[in-house]
Amino acid sequence: MGNSIELVTGVIAAVLYGNIGIKVLYNNLGRDLLRFPILESKVGKWIWVFFVPGYWILAFIIAASVPQITTWIVLVGAGAILQFTYTFPPFLMLGFKAQRDAILPEETFDPATGQVNRLDGGLKRWIRGLKKELWWNLFDLIFYLGSCATCVLGLYAGFKTMVLSYENNPNLAAWRCSSPTG
Repeated sequence: MGNSIELVTGVIAAVLYGNIGIKVLYNNLGRDLLRFPILESKVGKWIWVFFVPGYWILAFIIAASVPQITTWIVLVGAGAILQFTYTFPPFLMLGFKAQRDAILPEETFDPATGQVNRLDGGLKRWIRGLKKELWWNLFDLIFYLGSCATCVLGLYAGFKTMVLSYENNPNLAAWRCSSPTG
């Protein structure tokens, strides 16, 4: 049952990501560099009809060319995608709130010159800023550290799986004709 649900959600995710990827390529590459018409026009729709199969053929070639593509996906997910979703937001929120909450009433900013007048700086300023919303900042810090731990564990699992795959199957290569299920 779990594999069936994973297969369906994987196909849905692939179609959605593929659709977004194709539109980004069409708009950024086709429209900007190759002077394609807008996608809503009749000619644009016909270009789209040929663009989509080409995109999926290219995706298949890349997936078939890279042995252990699923392990690479795990590494990319743990090392990059997870960071943008779970690690960077609480880290950036901590920095933003520390700077915002450290501002004293006597401190000024002149928008005409861009001149900032601060009364202090350094560690004292950061501590003052973080203490203002201490419990919320502690939550963000714990969330940040937990996401860093998840990143390390995901990378470890991905590399360990990749190493074991190559150790257990010395004939692992791209574009093999034998069945991957044995």
